[in-house]
Order: sequence, then structure tokens, then C-alpha cells
Amino acid sequence: MTNLSISTAAYEVLASEYYDSIRHPTCANFRYASRQLIKPWLEEFADDRLICEVGAGMSIAAELLAELNSPLMNLYLTDSARSMLDYSMKWQAARRRAFVAEAGSLPFAPKTFGICISSLGDPYNTDELWEELARVLSSGGYAIFTTPSHEWASHYRKTVSDTLNELAAEFLLSDGRIIFAPSMIYNQGDQMKLIEASGRLEVIDIKHLKYSQLPQARISPKLLLARENDLPIVSGYLVKRS
Repeated sequence: MTNLSISTAAYEVLASEYYDSIRHPTCANFRYASRQLIKPWLEEFADDRLICEVGAGMSIAAELLAELNSPLMNLYLTDSARSMLDYSMKWQAARRRAFVAEAGSLPFAPKTFGICISSLGDPYNTDELWEELARVLSSGGYAIFTTPSHEWASHYRKTVSDTLNELAAEFLLSDGRIIFAPSMIYNQGDQMKLIEASGRLEVIDIKHLKYSQLPQARISPKLLLARENDLPIVSGYLVKRS
């Protein structure tokens, strides 16, 4: 019998197989797309400023900073799920700067960071997140946020009538359980309103990675509906703190 659950702690359950590209190809495709969107912005703005990656899991920021030969000593990592954060413990310089914390309640003083990164931040894409990023970013600092695209998500979720699933991502685990993890994905206008509601953050750039830009060797069946119109798969927002 299949068990259904939805919880902010879902990623503790998912952690052991979340990065298995065979079991969860959608996650792998999303991660690739998110990395491609984050990289040029991080290349442009990473210097000697402190960086916080929220909901880090297997840290994309650490990977990219290593490629750029930028100091990992400037990187702080947070995740609400200890089991997800454990994937980043291979980055020795980041180990002493890794914290289990909710995205809306970060353990840092105001204006600590020059850059905050949130890769695939739809599980915690709430007012609390954006108020917190406005708090911990320094004046003139940047937030880099990616999310599965609304264009893809709205098409995919039209097939699901349960309103619960409109706010959740579905995962079929190797033991047969189905887990629903929170997933708040909004159209571009609503996402900008959410980000800018505090009056301290401004969206200054938006980019998308489309279906045709994914590596074609292993595309998730869930993403195939984006092929016909070459829909965006992941959207990225560059945000500046006033």
C-alpha cells in the first residue's frame, strides 16, 4: 500500500536518494539547469564578499566557487534538513560554516552577506524567506534565486486535481512510498511581487533555461511536455538589496 505524506521535513526522508539521477531524473535535470543559471551571475559578483547558500543540500555554490578558484572560506551553508546538508561536508573549508536552519530564520546578524544564493528554492519560497534575505544581505548585495519554471509546472500540475499537489512536488521513493514536498512556484509577476514586497529588494534580471538547453541524453519523462513549445524548465532571478 502506498503511503502519502507532506511535510517541511520531507527532505530528511528524500535525502538518501534525492541526488540519484536514475531514480529521480527530474531533480538531476533541474539541478543542471539551476547551475547553468547561477554560474554567470556568481562569476560576475563573487569577489571577497561573504556568501550564504540557503537550502544548500549538495552545494552548487561550493562547486562553482572551486571552479572559479574563489575562497570557500567566504561561503556559509544552511539547510533545514541535516541529511541534505551532509552532502556538502566534503567541502572541508565549508564544514565549519554549515548550519541546520530554516530558510526564514537564518542564524546570522543583519547585513552579513554580499550574496545569498538559493538554488531551486521553491520548497521555501515564502514571505519569510524574502524578509530574511532582505535582513541578512548588505546594502547593494545580491540574491540569486532559481525555481522550476511556472510555465512547466502549471502545465504539469494541470493533470493533478488535488489542490494539495498544486503546492507540492511528488517523489516516488525506491521503497514505493510517495512523498509530497512543499513547492511554491509562481508566475513571473507574482514571483516579483513576492520578492519585492518588503520594499528593500528589487529584481534586476530574470533568465530562463529552456527544454532544448538540457542535455538530451537523460531527460525526465516529467519534462517531456515542455518539448513541443520549448518551454522554460528553470527560471532564475537576480535580486539587489537597496
